[in-house]
Amino acid sequence: MNIGELFSVETREATDSQAIVRLNRLPENDIVAIAGSMRGPRCRFAKTLPSMFSVKERGLDSKSKFIELLVTDPCYWSPQLPFYYDLELTVELADGSSQTLQHSLGLNRWECFAGQLRLEGRRTVLRGGAVETFDVSAARETGIAAMTQKHEGGFLREASEAGIPLIVDLREWNGDLSQRLAPLSWYPTVTFTVLDGSQTPGPLNGMKLAQAVGADATETALASWASAVLVELHPGERPPSWLRDCGRPVLVRQLLEETVSLADIRQQCDALQARLAPEFDFAGYFVG
Repeated sequence: MNIGELFSVETREATDSQAIVRLNRLPENDIVAIAGSMRGPRCRFAKTLPSMFSVKERGLDSKSKFIELLVTDPCYWSPQLPFYYDLELTVELADGSSQTLQHSLGLNRWECFAGQLRLEGRRTVLRGGAVETFDVSAARETGIAAMTQKHEGGFLREASEAGIPLIVDLREWNGDLSQRLAPLSWYPTVTFTVLDGSQTPGPLNGMKLAQAVGADATETALASWASAVLVELHPGERPPSWLRDCGRPVLVRQLLEETVSLADIRQQCDALQARLAPEFDFAGYFVG
């Protein structure tokens, strides 16, 4: 049993002095009681003094939708300092058995505001490549983000601890979306998850979803669940004009036939941004 199969996680009411970690209970699990603790923060690139936060023992019934944990003096995840906390839960199941589950998590302060992508209240513009394999250490050194279809736990953990923002593309996922989105919520590296307009994600619980569209898309095609837009452009195409004022952060991806190296990604993203300016001022620029 994996904790991501039982709960999704989100950071709520985040301030400099405290934050609430909410574990949203997924439907149809048979947990009847829970207790545990969370220790942190820790970071590969900084020394910290960890604290312990308790999850008080409590019973759960069919009406229990979530549990919350108050974190004081939080250290938030960022690409520069990807702070992490380690959660351990003991869950009691309806058959009388119990299991101890462990998972790490980052306190996430990504937010969509007035068409911008913000991190800890400051506007952020992502630049990166659509790549399936890359060296995480090299990506950190160049400061780029990555758009990928990979969403295995080991890869997401490595990217999270290295501070690499990821855009995870689930358009080819054929299973239950809620069962895939919940595990993704545990990795603060996942900035947006990309879906197409025909997919139905279910309860979002803080997840940020980007809807993929083409250059010929109309604004009426946007789904209500879309907190951002990913517009994909073939050579010679430009984004539709309505994206200037759609009220959502917009990411643009220039589709390329050739593979782009990490060393060239930043330069090509800057060229894409310059080509679309001043008409468009987007939240992210991707190539590949």
